[in-house]
Amino acid sequence: MASTDDWSTNAPENTEVGGVFIGEQCPPGNLNNMGRAIMAEAKAKFDSTDQRLEAIEDNVDPTLLALAALVGQENTFPYFTGEDQAGLAALTPFARTLLDDPDAASAAATIGAVRVTASSIAANGYLALDISGTPFVIQWGSVSCPDGTASFNFPRAFSSFSRVVISGGSSSASQQNGPFIISSGTASFAVNSHLACTGYWIAVGR
Repeated sequence: MASTDDWSTNAPENTEVGGVFIGEQCPPGNLNNMGRAIMAEAKAKFDSTDQRLEAIEDNVDPTLLALAALVGQENTFPYFTGEDQAGLAALTPFARTLLDDPDAASAAATIGAVRVTASSIAANGYLALDISGTPFVIQWGSVSCPDGTASFNFPRAFSSFSRVVISGGSSSASQQNGPFIISSGTASFAVNSHLACTGYWIAVGR
């Protein structure tokens, strides 16, 4: 009986341990009998344990088995390549700086992306951007300029400043009918025109 696999659950059949005979008629009998009994009990427990392990293996989810078969490596993460099939993909240091970002704004700042935070795509509209954490707004539209000065509100107020340009004209042959900007603020801009006309404007700012 070279290994525990050779032990028997029937005590009298356990006659050898590591090449030493402990069968019947081998003194001292009581110690030998005790050894054979211990071997029989241990073998029964081994067999029971093996059966339980086999039952567990038969009932383990194949998805978990696929993951368990992977050998973890530095800078990798597991992913599924098919049904109950798994593999490892590289996880670079830069990718980790992106994974720990708590929200879209942080992720955009990490990769240096321009992010749209709000918009109104209309004839008079705006596009609010976030450029690496700095807000920037583009607005546009058209206004009916009177002969004289008038003020117009932006579709969306700027928070800090604005810069506006305007162009337009009427059917008159006059060379002095084009509107021009006389002031711009965060909520509105003012225009002066020598003739009534439609002005088309664009503004940028924060």
